[in-house]
Amino acid sequence: MFETHYSGNSRRTNTKMLGKETVENIRDAASCASDKLKQYYDISSEHCTIAVVLDPRHKLQFYEDELKSNDENAEERSRVYHQVKEIYDQEYSKPGETHVESQSVSRVFKKRRLTITSELNRYLNEYPLANPQQDPINWWKTHSIELPQLSLMARDYLAIPGTSASSERAFSGGRRLITDTRTRLNDQSIRSCICLCCDE
Repeated sequence: MFETHYSGNSRRTNTKMLGKETVENIRDAASCASDKLKQYYDISSEHCTIAVVLDPRHKLQFYEDELKSNDENAEERSRVYHQVKEIYDQEYSKPGETHVESQSVSRVFKKRRLTITSELNRYLNEYPLANPQQDPINWWKTHSIELPQLSLMARDYLAIPGTSASSERAFSGGRRLITDTRTRLNDQSIRSCICLCCDE
């Protein structure tokens, strides 16, 4: 391995060899970085998974990997679908929405079977992927009449910020706000001042 030095506007190459110990240190650091990436790369929270599936630009197609076989991709999509469906059934679906057929329906129609599909299945199967430039919140606003329950779920999950940096920054500002000379501020004044600081 070689070092290249830059000085001013001219480029000067120094062919000095790196020591064996340095090369081993770099190799160890790269190996540790690779292990850490493998440990955390595929981990995502349930909220992120649901937000991706309810983004009409991605849906379950986001979980297709061209390096994996069709069976592996199908298995991954199925796992993600059941993860989203479980939350939808528990929190958002209407009673009886996910049942295939009710007894009263089967009595009235006898041999004719009527399938009651959930809003989640209709969204995934009947609606094409949205344009990549489409705002997902506006898409759900447009389709909220057709998919009322699922649109509630989408607004809940798509509104979650992608990072907590802004909220953490707001709370860490309290230390600068409440100094030793301002310890008698009441809680309402502190809240108001923090909100004013966040707006700047």
